[in-house]
Amino acid sequence: MHWRVEARCIHMNKKLRRILWVIPNICFYLIIIFLSIWLAINIDRLEPINRLDLFVFMIILILGVSLLGTYRIIYWIRTGQLYEEMMISGRILN
Repeated sequence: MHWRVEARCIHMNKKLRRILWVIPNICFYLIIIFLSIWLAINIDRLEPINRLDLFVFMIILILGVSLLGTYRIIYWIRTGQLYEEMMISGRILN
């Protein structure tokens, strides 16, 4: 009986690790949205002090990180890694 508890903990740890990939990915997309809005509001103040390029570069970098994270999550879904894990933990029943 003890090995079943350990197996369940291992699957929960894997699930937790994947959830920890999804939450920052969503946060990065929110940061891109809010930073873009802030940039659009303050574009006239950032251009004279030559900081506009820095903020545009930051938005592009954050977008790249978000897209790579999204690609990894989609890869997990397509290969069935997320689905298999949920089936083993008993969340999805056929």
